[in-house]
Amino acid sequence: MARAKPRNVESTIADAVSFAFGEIESIKDELQEWYDNLPESFQNGSKGDMLQETVSALEGSSEPDVPDEASGIGLSYTEWSGRIGRPKRRDACVSAINAAAEAARDFATKLGDDPTYNEEGQLVVNEVVITEKNV
Repeated sequence: MARAKPRNVESTIADAVSFAFGEIESIKDELQEWYDNLPESFQNGSKGDMLQETVSALEGSSEPDVPDEASGIGLSYTEWSGRIGRPKRRDACVSAINAAAEAARDFATKLGDDPTYNEEGQLVVNEVVITEKNV
């Protein structure tokens, strides 16, 4: 397999969010499988604790609903191709989520409103929730 290389991906808010949370779910499943296949002595050690903490943190994330008003907004983010591991996949998720949040803020600014956030940290424009708080 080829060495990992960054590439720019042209996408939409809805597709970037879907990509990121799909990848997060995949990483979570891989880490859970890793933990499940560890010998019991390692499961009860520091490696097992680290894996379980990470899986628990990833289980706490959920894909936000992207309203129709914002779903088609274009953006670009960095993804990796070639031989990549979990750190590069994580970086791609962060890049996609950050690009989606930035595109939503830009959309709000173009409407002439200063971006505002509700109590849950969600971006709101003209009483429409655009995206959930940053992950």
